Amino acid sequence: ADTPRCRISVLASNSYAIILGKMVVKHASVPGIKLRFGTQSHNFDTIIRNTGYMTQKLRSIVFSVLVVLPVSYSWGAFYDDAAILPHVTKLVFGTDHIGLYIEGIGELEKPAFILDRSKNKFRTATEREFDSIFGSNTEPLTYAMGYGKGPFVTTDGISYTPLHCERYEGVVDRTEMTIAGRIFPLAFESCVSVSDIEIDGGIVWIGTFYDGDHGDWGAVGLVAASFDTGEEIGRVDTGKYSIGQVQIDPYSSNIWVLTRDRIVVVRRDLEIESSYVFYYDFNSNTAVPEAYIANTPTLSHPLAVFAQSLPPNRHEEFYKAVQSIPDSIARKFSLYDFYMCCNFLRKGEKSSEPEELEILIPFLLSGFEYRLSKWPYKGNSDTQSASNTWRQIACKHRNRTKEAEFLCEKADWGDLLSRDNEQRE
Repeated sequence: ADTPRCRISVLASNSYAIILGKMVVKHASVPGIKLRFGTQSHNFDTIIRNTGYMTQKLRSIVFSVLVVLPVSYSWGAFYDDAAILPHVTKLVFGTDHIGLYIEGIGELEKPAFILDRSKNKFRTATEREFDSIFGSNTEPLTYAMGYGKGPFVTTDGISYTPLHCERYEGVVDRTEMTIAGRIFPLAFESCVSVSDIEIDGGIVWIGTFYDGDHGDWGAVGLVAASFDTGEEIGRVDTGKYSIGQVQIDPYSSNIWVLTRDRIVVVRRDLEIESSYVFYYDFNSNTAVPEAYIANTPTLSHPLAVFAQSLPPNRHEEFYKAVQSIPDSIARKFSLYDFYMCCNFLRKGEKSSEPEELEILIPFLLSGFEYRLSKWPYKGNSDTQSASNTWRQIACKHRNRTKEAEFLCEKADWGDLLSRDNEQRE
């Protein structure tokens, strides 16, 4: 599948991705597949959600079973708040508006956003409104992160080969960058890789990242360099996460930088014009968990993220339950258990969870069943492994309610589902 240094074989699918050693593969938000690296075990149900640009796109769906090869170290990709955030799949510039589509962790009701240039604020939009402004044939973004054979081409059609520097177990593997067939010298002080570039007005705008033993992360931000000489002009700090996309706004000449947790708009003088962040919260009018864009750092409501796993017909009931507890306590709910597995509170062990969060218990089974229903391939899911992340939540309250105790002790929740739900396509 054109993957570098393939060290693990995994079921490939169509919506999420995960870094495994140095191989990046796509997978669905399906529960039931679990990986163990060293002492850590990781479930595919909600494990690190790919932002799209962390991955080399697989050219085919290659495996039907999971095969885990021996690994001598504990994998370093642990849960991070940015793991839950949506990523941009389309970015379109117009004279009066800027539009984008997102892909999130759940089935978002409104995945389109439009920015009115005069107001500098994003709002949600319907597909019809988006198409009426930008047309219905807008192209999706491609996140390559320098992997694969290319071709790599800027928006203006200039071909290039990105600089790629990989450090694995102390060994550095570096390939030089070329633009339009000539070597483009970049004198970075460390093992920095290039994810994406754009060229405008004699300046090469370069998105960077570090590629190491345990995945990728932010490097030296956005770099501006002379197209003629390769000499560095300056840098812009875009945060701690890898840059996945660099886009030139043709109507303002601003540079739009997409990272895992934000959009940073940079002027040509290397000053930040504006910054936008994604977050999840409840729509107070509909009770539906939705994605939003803010101009200032805003944390997601963790229970709105949890609600993405619930069937739509339970959103209103769940939202009412959430409203019954103080907001400060509701926001203490940790999403860690839905990303990392497995740590079960033992019988008799005191729970450290606020009692108010027991409202989650009656919703766990329906969330588990709804997640299973989203598995897009034929055959049975491994419901026992799929149960683990959900069981962790029940076990945190096992000494307080009979329902929590029952669900905690039940190793395979698949036994609790109806016969019709055990066979899925």
